[in-house]
Amino acid sequence: MSMASAVSYNKKIMGRTEDDDIELLLKVSIYYFDENMTQQEIAEKMGITRQSVSKYLGLARDRGIVEIRVKNPISVATSLEDELLHSFSETRLKYVAVTPGNFYEYPVIRQVIAQRACEYISELLVKGKYGKIGLSWGRTVRDIISQLPDVYLKSRPEVIPMLGSTDNSIPYFMVNEMIVDFASKINGLTRQIFLPLDTECTNDYLCYTSTKQYEKLLAYWSSLDMAIVGIGSNPLQSEVRRSLYPREPEIVESIAAMKPVGDVCTSYFDINGETCRAKSDVLIAIKPNIICTIPRVIAAAGGMDKVESITGAIRSGMITDLITDERTAKALLSCNMNK
Repeated sequence: MSMASAVSYNKKIMGRTEDDDIELLLKVSIYYFDENMTQQEIAEKMGITRQSVSKYLGLARDRGIVEIRVKNPISVATSLEDELLHSFSETRLKYVAVTPGNFYEYPVIRQVIAQRACEYISELLVKGKYGKIGLSWGRTVRDIISQLPDVYLKSRPEVIPMLGSTDNSIPYFMVNEMIVDFASKINGLTRQIFLPLDTECTNDYLCYTSTKQYEKLLAYWSSLDMAIVGIGSNPLQSEVRRSLYPREPEIVESIAAMKPVGDVCTSYFDINGETCRAKSDVLIAIKPNIICTIPRVIAAAGGMDKVESITGAIRSGMITDLITDERTAKALLSCNMNK
């Protein structure tokens, strides 16, 4: 449009009361906010000046045609935390922390959840009295240990693995090394397990579990004040990522008909939280009935592929405290509504 036409157009609209010109204000607002046009593009399209576009956008906001809201991610997260606690009110869940933001890459989700878990765990350790702390294995638990700041505790709590040891050299499987690292950060003591996780056959399992060492281990597990665990993803859908988990292929084959959706410390469960028991139990690890007696069990987990896993874990009664991300929290609400 020529300059002359633009001047003519401006004269036409100058004859009207701009505050009352809803159609004009609405059109400018749609171009700018819905169609993402720049003010200069709108000016050229409508044959008016850029200054007029800016003025009309201001009038549209003043008249209530346009509402500009600041979304506070912290308040959104707090709302989700309250909704999750209400949704799972019939379980042992009593605390939820949601990290604000929409994250899509699993390593990023793990890191932000681990960071939030570190803040929460550090605060608990400083304020509370926890004489015995249990640790499971897994990537997220390993991340928590790595990021945990030094917290000097005069009480020197004991740190205990919740599973037997393995010969797997991947850091997040090395439970004895993990508890040493964790204990060093809190001035704690360690109670390492020298019994194997995988006893390989029923006879050996019975031999190991009839020893004095195992009896002491059970006593330690039964007296835990706090546990920090991860939640395993659905073993039927995560075969590649979970291919290194000890004896999982055989276990999953024997419980596949029960439709497991995840595990905590190698104890598998379905979407309703019911335990999926393998025909032969040859793994030395804490059992669900003991986990359910621990006063505080902190689970850090997130990601769309873990929504059913987390749901099942909460319904099982094993989890009291959950650290997760915003996208997962929203999906958990939908999943639990469809129970």
